[in-house]
Amino acid sequence: FDNGFIVGGLEQNTTADTVKAYALKIDSLGNFEWDKRYLMGNDARFYTVQHTPWDGGYIFGGMGYSTTTGYDMFVVKTTANGDTLWTKRYGSSKNDCAGYVVPLTTYQEYLNGAPIEYLLSGCWESNEPDPLFGHVDYLYLAKIDEIGDIIWEHNYTYLAKWLLLQTPPIIAPDKSFIGTGFYLTNGYTPSTKILKFNPNGTLAWQKNYTLNPDKSSYLKDLQP
Repeated sequence: FDNGFIVGGLEQNTTADTVKAYALKIDSLGNFEWDKRYLMGNDARFYTVQHTPWDGGYIFGGMGYSTTTGYDMFVVKTTANGDTLWTKRYGSSKNDCAGYVVPLTTYQEYLNGAPIEYLLSGCWESNEPDPLFGHVDYLYLAKIDEIGDIIWEHNYTYLAKWLLLQTPPIIAPDKSFIGTGFYLTNGYTPSTKILKFNPNGTLAWQKNYTLNPDKSSYLKDLQP
């Protein structure tokens, strides 16, 4: 609401061999206002950030490292000045990919009494063996509440192996959502896919878009 910008990423400390998730706030002219760092084990990275208009704060999605569960989807909710309100990690007991977080609740819905909810997307590492990589990753989606607790979650083992949404899902007014990403064909060749999901996370439809099955293909953005 101040015409400024919030930036999420990472900061690596080569001396201490740690990677911290990093948030930077700038004004409308790009001038520095504040920055903050967030750590989960020895490695934490932000991949998405969204403004939460009901409290003026932010919600970040990414990945963080735990000595007990490896890399997990990592979510941080902050105040308007970047102070941490809560952190949560999601995924399996193995190495999972980064998580993207987008609000499901609009500001007008919040003013009308709707609960604050978010959609988390990522992928999780299964116990399924794979001759090339040693394991298999599957798409993961979850709806979480205002403090990060899971309302529902889905592990999409019936979809393609190594499927990952490349961009945060787009939310429709009825709370269905659509995303685009890639999966691996022949064990190693990326091929593109667009998926539409119902509000409860079940699959509505999926479409493959591959020009050449022997060549790598990626879809890197999706807009309404």
